[in-house]
Amino acid sequence: MVCLRELVVVRFRQVEPGARLRFGAGVNVLLGRNGTGKTTLLELIGMVLRADFSPLAAAPEGAEVSFVMQAGEVEVSAELVVQERRPAKRLPEWTAELQVRKAGAPLGQMSGRSANGGGTWELTGEDRTGLLFGGDLLAPGIFSQLGWFGVVDLDERHDDAARTLRALLEVWGLGSERRRVRFDEGLDLYRALVGEAALPGYQSGLRLPGFPDDSPNTPKTVFDSFLASPVQRSLRVSREERGGEPTLTAMVSVLEMSAVTVKPRIDTSRVSDPSQWSASAWDFELTRPDGLTVGHAGLSYGQKRMLAFLWHLGCNPEGPILADELVNGFHHAWIESVVEQLGDRQAFVACQNPLLIDNLGFDEAAEVAQAFVLCVADASTAGRVTWQWRNPTDTESEGFFSAYGVGIQHVSEVLRSKGLW
Repeated sequence: MVCLRELVVVRFRQVEPGARLRFGAGVNVLLGRNGTGKTTLLELIGMVLRADFSPLAAAPEGAEVSFVMQAGEVEVSAELVVQERRPAKRLPEWTAELQVRKAGAPLGQMSGRSANGGGTWELTGEDRTGLLFGGDLLAPGIFSQLGWFGVVDLDERHDDAARTLRALLEVWGLGSERRRVRFDEGLDLYRALVGEAALPGYQSGLRLPGFPDDSPNTPKTVFDSFLASPVQRSLRVSREERGGEPTLTAMVSVLEMSAVTVKPRIDTSRVSDPSQWSASAWDFELTRPDGLTVGHAGLSYGQKRMLAFLWHLGCNPEGPILADELVNGFHHAWIESVVEQLGDRQAFVACQNPLLIDNLGFDEAAEVAQAFVLCVADASTAGRVTWQWRNPTDTESEGFFSAYGVGIQHVSEVLRSKGLW
């Protein structure tokens, strides 16, 4: 699984400098009143998870952040500085420092800086071999692009450098900048999935022949099914089947359907070979227990969101998941299913719904300190509103866990009684 372990905000928008946040490997909930920066924090976390810092190019005040990402034995520590925009400059200047470790041992380090409208990077491995290459920090998916450079362009003379760059692909896989998008509080992701509307940074559909990374928002298991038989035009899973495609199987179970069929919406004007085609969206047909089949347009608001959520999970089997008001429109039984379907994935959720929070469990106080981020707006500094982001203190976490262990109050009630929400 891929995890964001730590995020330090030195300078970013109106956040109080010095915010240091630690995150758990499971569900991390952002708590706070409206207007305390929860969605902004999700956006910043999303930049890190996607290695897409392009939004900072338009930030007049710039940014300075550091973070720690982990994927299995690989750990990447990074410090990024984007300077304030200057009127004479088309793009802001930036610097970046990355330390890459594997199994606890140093693997290599990378230093980057802006240059000529783009950037240059120097990689130094443990063998002290240096390597220079280009790449703009403010370009989407920069670290997966650099990692791909190590896969295709380096030979045995640069083994150490290649291992370091390939480690980046374990953290930021190809296509992650388009795959690790935020699951919104409405139907934006659903509409992008079925081709009703475009979503910035989101690429729906499928292209054959090709590679899974060419279709980042198609579950790999769905991709593999069509790749194995490219002339087929649909994929179906029924309740009676065993070992069916996992994403559609989850839809059958959670949506309580007898069967679910997905069909790529193929651009027939470009099909000359039936085994070579592309689709820009998907159509879903769902068979109810009474035998009636309905298209995705006939689903309820909550069903549409759940369908899109389960598809999104299929696209991100290793996580992490970002969501704003994840359980909008869901019955409490479905909220339990959401937590179950997340499985071992790391998730970041801005939430005002106590039912989701009440489905979280804790085995020790240390888990509490990493599971919640408390967001507060403060106007005491020269009349300017600043956002304060922090984890619960050790004392607050121990107090919460002690009350939680009694088993009388729900998690949300304990948070409120302890003044944490």
